[in-house]
Amino acid sequence: MDCKGCNTLNQLFTANFAKAYQGASGRRKALLCERAYSLHMRWFYSSIVEGTYVTPANLYHALCAKGSKGLQAPALRVTKARQQLFDFVPIEYTLESHPARRDLLTLLNACCPALTLLPRDLVDSGFAKDITRKLSIWDPEYLHFLIQVAIRLGLLRKMPSIHASVATVPEKSLASFASLGGEEAFAAIVKAAMSFSVDMLRTWPWTNPGLRPESLSNTLAKPTSLDDVRTMVMERERWDFDDLDDDREPWGNDMRRLGRLLDRFFITPMGYYLQLIRPMFRLPFDLDNEFDCISDIYGDSDCSLTELFIPATMYVPTKLGAEFFGSKPFDDEQASLAQSGKDEIVDLIEKVAKGAPKDLEPVRSKYSLMKNASMIVYAIKCKPAGDNALWKTIEVIGSSTLSSFFNEICYEFSLDPSSEYSYCMSADGNPFSEYTCALNPRKAKKVETTTLDMLNLLEKQKFTLRVIATDSPFFDTGYNYLPYDLQMKLQVSKIKAREDGTSYPHVARKSSAFYDIDND
Repeated sequence: MDCKGCNTLNQLFTANFAKAYQGASGRRKALLCERAYSLHMRWFYSSIVEGTYVTPANLYHALCAKGSKGLQAPALRVTKARQQLFDFVPIEYTLESHPARRDLLTLLNACCPALTLLPRDLVDSGFAKDITRKLSIWDPEYLHFLIQVAIRLGLLRKMPSIHASVATVPEKSLASFASLGGEEAFAAIVKAAMSFSVDMLRTWPWTNPGLRPESLSNTLAKPTSLDDVRTMVMERERWDFDDLDDDREPWGNDMRRLGRLLDRFFITPMGYYLQLIRPMFRLPFDLDNEFDCISDIYGDSDCSLTELFIPATMYVPTKLGAEFFGSKPFDDEQASLAQSGKDEIVDLIEKVAKGAPKDLEPVRSKYSLMKNASMIVYAIKCKPAGDNALWKTIEVIGSSTLSSFFNEICYEFSLDPSSEYSYCMSADGNPFSEYTCALNPRKAKKVETTTLDMLNLLEKQKFTLRVIATDSPFFDTGYNYLPYDLQMKLQVSKIKAREDGTSYPHVARKSSAFYDIDND
């Protein structure tokens, strides 16, 4: 590990923290120190150079790539020394020896034979303070996470009481878990964590009733935008604003609340606690605003952490996550670059400490794990063959599959999504360039596993979507009771970067004929 570069990164946080800390009142200082680990987590995954994915997490892992058996992350400790407010302890995360396993055993041994639970499965503040100091992460919310994992593993069993005020620690279950190997124990913890995340996410009234831990597992294994996670969690992609009651909060507040749920019960457990994913927060870190947010809700401890963070734009699996899920490691290229350019990385960190470097493009391409393809948006103009009057330009992210893009086209053009269909990528209709749906028995490339990024599309490129035996009120077949085959002509109008605060897919432009239809 390059101590110079890592120390500089940690000093960046300390300097930002000290700036807000000095101007705070005594009560606010106590709160600020109490939530310092949460602020550090937010900073660790946030962009430190505006408009890029240059994050402390990316740079830290690049510096720590060599000589580490697993993945390393700094754990923040609040010290009592006047000269040094924080201490950063590097923790190594591996499948064989993950700190979550040790922390869980530490908790269970501390509360044997029983643990007194407050409402919402919380614990007494005195016990929480004592046990938290013995854990790898000094975070009461992490303690609550471990309690929930223990309950789902049967290591804590609530007594049959209305208030469930006591949870026992079964000796046989504890001994059985302690005897598990490192990888087996960690797999059990991850499974329980996913169960906890699903249970919490399903408190949202419009959550997909079919949401299962397996859905999270499949999503964790690849780079994914938060929009894709929302689609998985929600019951449907399109919400009708008319479904909202008049006495509900504004729509933006509802989506913000959903973002908090995703952050607290998906991004934080899987990223910060288990280190399976690396979230990406594109907005630059601003500790003053984060601190003010905590101070405003000082009396509401249950909401403090849900208010603290905005949702991440997207995330990528870490080296540990790729190993656990058996997917392609996304750190390999990063590690290779780090070995040949450590001095350059450290120099970059020094520049960031003094001010943003002027030329950020090399930084974006070299030292960010956010590959360009993961953030590409394709603006694709869609229209029926032979009809130039009806068209829409749909913006869709590159990680979307051809099947999800087809569903979007069906929604926008009122087509039957259960129809058989195929994409042809060549102008001459060459069958070797065809991607077919599951209804087609021919052995062709499948739309369910092919993303737009995988097609290597270029601006102005044209391709065709054939929809077989479909029906739509927009198109006149001559026979109102008969469906017909439809060819949709598609053209890539523009390729651009994703925009913060924008949900995809969406219609960017549409023809005047569609405006007339909508007005009718």
